[in-house]
Amino acid sequence: MKKLVKYFKPYIWQILILVIFTYIQVMANLRLPDYMAKIVNEGIISKDNSVIYNNGLMMLLVTLAGAACAIIVGFLAVKIATGFAKDIRKKTFEKVESFSINEFNKFSTSSLITRSTNDIQQIQMVLIMLLRLALMAPFMAFGALQKALENAPSLSWIIVVAAATMFA
Repeated sequence: MKKLVKYFKPYIWQILILVIFTYIQVMANLRLPDYMAKIVNEGIISKDNSVIYNNGLMMLLVTLAGAACAIIVGFLAVKIATGFAKDIRKKTFEKVESFSINEFNKFSTSSLITRSTNDIQQIQMVLIMLLRLALMAPFMAFGALQKALENAPSLSWIIVVAAATMFA
């Protein structure tokens, strides 16, 4: 894995932008239930249509912002992973070209083709999933924990017990 990290250097700025938009996307997703709660608690119960419309409009805007961030995150994840795979494929091809006749005899042609296409394609797909989903999980965990502590501080001991159980 340490050998692969050097191939991320050309994409460091894109990765940082991806992290920022992932954070915004997660915060938008976590903000939506608050607007729904306001609609129910302040709008429906008190029969105030302006609260319902205003919070509904805010929900729509937050959803659109979250969707735009999700599109940008998907685009950047694919762009980074594709460039990363291209660089690895190029290095693999250069390495195979430098083989001597004896080294060519050690590997079959189908093995070399598989390594330069399918194996690198699998690395690319894993990288896309890591950049899109695995990066989102820590933001979602900390954001959800923050929301839970804000909304129900008296029940925070349940979260601490559940987190400790999961870590154990």
